[in-house]
Amino acid sequence: MAQLQIQLPFSSALDVAAKEVSATLNRLHHHHCLWHQKHSVHPSILVLTKIKRWMHIADSTRPASAQKAINDFRDIEVILRWLSERNMCLDFTAYPEKPKEDLMPGFHMMYSRFTQMRHLLDATMAEEDLALVKS
Repeated sequence: MAQLQIQLPFSSALDVAAKEVSATLNRLHHHHCLWHQKHSVHPSILVLTKIKRWMHIADSTRPASAQKAINDFRDIEVILRWLSERNMCLDFTAYPEKPKEDLMPGFHMMYSRFTQMRHLLDATMAEEDLALVKS
């Protein structure tokens, strides 16, 4: 991670204050970067949150929910493609708030309804998980 160095253009008596302000701004920037790194959700987990909602609204006839389902589906497809291109798999263990058993019906629904998603699920799911999805 490249550090941002902020230099304020002051001279003479204000140098000390300027250095303190620069140091404070640099510290705040550093903490912001650390927070962002710590709180970013990896795509292998983000897709699980998307499938969680999608599986409950996929068949909704309410316009707002139907649009959310379409958006979630597109997000899921993009994320699965990204994971597939990097030879990465879904990480169910990193999402303890929702057990894998609760998410599998959503992946089964997606696999059975959308043939264009099968190759992405084949590439991003562990064999034992994929067997459950296909059954």
